[in-house]
Amino acid sequence: MEKKKVDELMKDFYQEYQEDPSGWSFWMSPPPESDKFYEAYIIHGDEAFFLKLDSIFSPNPVGIGTKLEIERDQLVKDLPDFGYRKFSRKEVEKFLKNIPKPEDYKSKSKFFQALKSSQNKMIEKALDKNPTRFEPIEEPGELAAIGPYS
Repeated sequence: MEKKKVDELMKDFYQEYQEDPSGWSFWMSPPPESDKFYEAYIIHGDEAFFLKLDSIFSPNPVGIGTKLEIERDQLVKDLPDFGYRKFSRKEVEKFLKNIPKPEDYKSKSKFFQALKSSQNKMIEKALDKNPTRFEPIEEPGELAAIGPYS
């Protein structure tokens, strides 16, 4: 088992993801104490990148990790595919149009229920799209998202 710096492992992940963007999963576990490291698992087939990170909020976290072989039967079944998904301007406009407005609801709780429902529908629509290779956004109004994270 070879330990590497996080930035080196992320380059390895990027290259493998670009070759085959389907079938990836991402798990994150918070540190047990505030002064400990986050643990991340990026899983593809029977291999996983295991990372120990100082922060998930920094664009350049400090940490180490390794690539491991795993047994798929030990994982949760039917994990959603992690990946990069692009959305056209029309899709983005539809997402935004379907976000509820507080003034349309008599109570705060009804508004938050509608907001949660709207969020769940957006996530479902996003997950219906297959993950693709990382590519720059080319059209005005187009957006991209990376996820989901478990």
